[in-house]
Amino acid sequence: MKVLVRSSELESKYGEAPVAVHFTYGRGDVFHMISHYYLQRTELRDARHKQSAGSYAEAKGVDVADVDLRDLAVGDVESAASSARLLTNVIARKKRNDG
Repeated sequence: MKVLVRSSELESKYGEAPVAVHFTYGRGDVFHMISHYYLQRTELRDARHKQSAGSYAEAKGVDVADVDLRDLAVGDVESAASSARLLTNVIARKKRNDG
């Protein structure tokens, strides 16, 4: 097993540091990350994270007229985006390595 991401906070709190790991199983590869991509438990740490995603996008000049963001906070969207980016990078790297 190869640890891809570590957390000193988790290590001090729980005695283990791995956040994301990779290992082979049979003919495949397994990528595992704790907390189901963290989105299930998004922590809205400051006023910006708690701001509605729609009002934040509007303030930044992003057109979200066709997207329903009523029940989303900025922190929710950021959590989902960073998780999607990480997963995309893992898949892209795997495809490059397998040719």
